[in-house]
Amino acid sequence: MDRYPDIAELESFFQTVSISESGGAADEWHYDLLRFEFYSGGERLICRFAPADGTIAFNFSTGG
Repeated sequence: MDRYPDIAELESFFQTVSISESGGAADEWHYDLLRFEFYSGGERLICRFAPADGTIAFNFSTGG
């Protein structure tokens, strides 16, 4: 069983394409730092995944 979801699954969940912050290959994203940014109605959600470090960070803001 694969520990990590496919990038396409994450992009579907966040409804946006991923942004690689360290330039890793798509098929080995779990060694990379991925960022997803979602904007809707003045709200912004940024999620950063760093699986190799075991971290997930969320940043939510409203009003610009």
